[in-house]
Amino acid sequence: MVTGGSGLVGKGIQAALANGRCGETPANEKWVYLSSKEADLRDRRKHRPTHVIHLAAMVGGLFKNMSHKVEFWQQNVAINDNVMHWAKEYKSNESYAYAKRMIDVLNRCYNEEYGCNFTSARRHAASTPLRQFIFNEDLGALMVWTLRNYDSPEPIILSVGEEDEVTIRDAALAVVSGMGYTGEVVFDTTKSDGQHKKTASNAKLMALHPEFQFTPFKQAVKQTCEWFKANYDTARK
Repeated sequence: MVTGGSGLVGKGIQAALANGRCGETPANEKWVYLSSKEADLRDRRKHRPTHVIHLAAMVGGLFKNMSHKVEFWQQNVAINDNVMHWAKEYKSNESYAYAKRMIDVLNRCYNEEYGCNFTSARRHAASTPLRQFIFNEDLGALMVWTLRNYDSPEPIILSVGEEDEVTIRDAALAVVSGMGYTGEVVFDTTKSDGQHKKTASNAKLMALHPEFQFTPFKQAVKQTCEWFKANYDTARK
């Protein structure tokens, strides 16, 4: 079962399976894609899944996140809690430890949105705004591979390599090129860039799945822009 199945990554999983990037689907596999309109994540009795790829979330852009921090935190923790509640439990101090760590995040959210004078420790790092972008179909294929082949509770990062980081500026210009736009492009430097660097290592993934080939960034952007233009009238906006 895929929660958030109608979103970008959920559609990537569907495309990866349909395009044969995940190999032949075993006869005992049945994929169910759920959206918030189709399922209550608190009720598992309808489908009784044996495996769950959990993508459902309350999402929004940078500025919506900045202005509704408490709501985003509360809603997404509630969604995750509903899913994890129905999963098999295992004994660990991690639940306590992570809950304690998350209070620092919640403290900051309450301070910035409501002015509550809680205390939180922070560190800052100034660097060039860089991001690692992954094609949704690549991510879909990797999620299916993980479901079928990765049997460990330890996290695994599904990402392009550190060497494939792209600046936000270059990403925007790639979209401009992919859309065939020839007008002026203005970068509003008065607005926040968000976090400057979020580098993640995919060394563990590549050690376990070395044959996987990522779609090159510019090719992925071009395909995405072509899909957008072809489906603009019917795509979710």
